Parts: sequence; C-alpha cells; structure tokens
Amino acid sequence: MMPTSSSVSMPLFPQLAEMSEEDKLRLVARYLPCDVCPTSSSSACRGWRPKSDSSKVGREKGCRCGHDFEHHVDKGQDLNRRLKVALRLNELLEEKGQTEDYEDEDITSLKK
Repeated sequence: MMPTSSSVSMPLFPQLAEMSEEDKLRLVARYLPCDVCPTSSSSACRGWRPKSDSSKVGREKGCRCGHDFEHHVDKGQDLNRRLKVALRLNELLEEKGQTEDYEDEDITSLKK
C-alpha cells in the first residue's frame, strides 16, 4: 500500500539536511552579533562578515571584528530555530535583490 500525500511529511527546510555543521554555523553567524565583542559600542559587530581576503573566498573563518564565525552563534543556543530564521532571512534578501547589510521592517522583525 502506497502512503498517501497526507501521511508523508516533507521536512519544512530540506536544505538543512544537506548542510554541514560548519555551513549551518556560518549561516546563523551572519545574523547574530559577536559573542565576544562588547555590544554597547556603536561599532559593535552585528553579524559575521568575512575579512576581505580574496585568496580564501567562501571559506573564511575570521570576521572583520577579529573573531571567527563560531563566536557569532550565541554559543549555539536555540540553533535549530535560528537556522530556520536565517534561511528565511536569506530568502527575503534574495527576493528583494539585496545583500546581508540590507534592513527593512520584515528583516528587522525576523532578527528579533
């Protein structure tokens, strides 16, 4: 007997199953402030951004603030929910044709 479509559950975010743990951390790190940098300063790091080193494009660990992406994931707390939010943020940015530095009401509300 073949399962009906109502009994087969598709994962809501299938791309997460295909991502390495490092890729998941990088995704979340883009949207979280640095765990190490002081948050009270006006120049506080608001999300992981790679240092500009064109020789390592795509695999950089160091952020412009001097810390690596592992220091931008709030010590891994609530990681599954944050992964889903980060994927949605990526979708919104793509739909709007914007980069990670873009902010609007939708993006700001998801980052809360």
